[in-house]
Parts: sequence; structure tokens; C-alpha cells
Amino acid sequence: AATASAQPDEARLVGTLLQQGSRDPLPGVRVQALRDGRELAAAESDAEGRFELTALSPGAIVVRVRGAQVRPAEIKED
Repeated sequence: AATASAQPDEARLVGTLLQQGSRDPLPGVRVQALRDGRELAAAESDAEGRFELTALSPGAIVVRVRGAQVRPAEIKED
């Protein structure tokens, strides 16, 4: 689950990574926000699977998730 909040010049993306099925948290997963192939922000999920990407400029991004416990994935957020 992820939610986005925005101020006029800045946005942030926060969420929690959970294992499909068991819903156990996924710690140590790298989460990146990309635009036009360029990294805007990155974070690693904590012991509870939580992450926060801050100081994002408004606009569409691609969220990339990579880690030992997950299949690589990319999701477009408008």
C-alpha cells in the first residue's frame, strides 16, 4: 500500500511493503522513484516494511522495487 501527498512544489511517497499472501513485512527492499530513467529519490524499507521517498517534484514517476525477497517490479504513479 502506498500513499502520496503533495505541497505545491514538493511531493512524497510513503508506503509499506508486504509479502503477498502472508502479508509479512518486507525489510531491506530498495525503493526508487525515477523520472525519465533518472533517480529522484531512494529509500530502503525498514523492519516493518515501511519506506518514505521525500522531496519529489510533482509529476508522474516510476517506482522501482528491488530486493532479495521480491521480484523486480516497476509501477507508474501519475
